Amino acid sequence: MGNSTEINTSGAWKLSPAYDVCHAYRPESEWVSQHAQSMNGKRNNITRKDLIAVGKSMNIKNTEEIIDKVTIAVSNWEDYAILVNIEDKLRDAIKATHIIL
Repeated sequence: MGNSTEINTSGAWKLSPAYDVCHAYRPESEWVSQHAQSMNGKRNNITRKDLIAVGKSMNIKNTEEIIDKVTIAVSNWEDYAILVNIEDKLRDAIKATHIIL
């Protein structure tokens, strides 16, 4: 996921929203068969425990609550896909790659 930083009008730095969140996965590809960004030193088999460890190391408050909210959103993928008329075959292919923590 790509993020960038920006300076607001008061001169303070802040993280800007993700701008390139997309689904890119092909098991046969060297580049998109695993996560590009490592999580807790891992690119594969990332667990909830890994996410919590990273959250704690970055002093993120409510790490587990954030993970739960994202898990709920990902769990509702089919509903979102139907809402925006994603082709059934593509919707199902993407859903098959989701990892629910």
